[in-house]
Amino acid sequence: MTPTSFLLATLAVFSVQAQKSWSIDIGSGAKGTGVSVRTLTIAQGDTVQWNNVGLAPKQVQQESGPGVCQPWKQGSFGQSSLFPGSTYSFTFSNPSTYYFYIDSVLSDCTQGAEGVINVQVPAPTNAAPSPTVAAASTTVTGNSNGNNNGNNTSNGGNSNGNSTNAKPSGNAPIVSTVAAPVTTGNSNNNNNNNNNPYPNGSPVPKVPLSGSQVLAGSSTLLKGLAIAAYFL
Repeated sequence: MTPTSFLLATLAVFSVQAQKSWSIDIGSGAKGTGVSVRTLTIAQGDTVQWNNVGLAPKQVQQESGPGVCQPWKQGSFGQSSLFPGSTYSFTFSNPSTYYFYIDSVLSDCTQGAEGVINVQVPAPTNAAPSPTVAAASTTVTGNSNGNNNGNNTSNGGNSNGNSTNAKPSGNAPIVSTVAAPVTTGNSNNNNNNNNNPYPNGSPVPKVPLSGSQVLAGSSTLLKGLAIAAYFL
């Protein structure tokens, strides 16, 4: 789930359970001082509606505390003229405790026409789905943080090349250990005798002479004998 989807799902949860509407009837009774709900607990974002069910105009005002019976200048809601059959609504966006009173020319407030509204932060009834983050997988092939050491040693014209894979740190498995082929011969480390087909220590193979080579050798031998006989 992407962060955007998670945010939308969270907002959807709050939207479903919030925005409830509550109703309070006022002006009932023989004296018109009745208040149907005097203590109300709602969630943040809920709306309260006052309904004048009496026969005389009423006012709904916020007061700073119980028994004050005076409109609170710093209050956030109030309706000074609520005629019979009409309603007044207010949405409570901030969690707090709100006191209100009902009044008319008969001084309803002094006769107990008051109420309190407790606005609380809503607790989600359905938990929003948690975002799922795929775990990253790491595959290590070969040596991890390992050391590769290549040692070339020349001894008496002999060249030995060794390649060693050291054990990697972190106890990663050793994949392979490869030894380079060993060459025995006279290399002198400068490749000057790379054309020598017979390295030191190797016997020179005997190659049979061809017929032309035998005749040429015999002719040379006869000439040498003739010259020796002349001087004798």
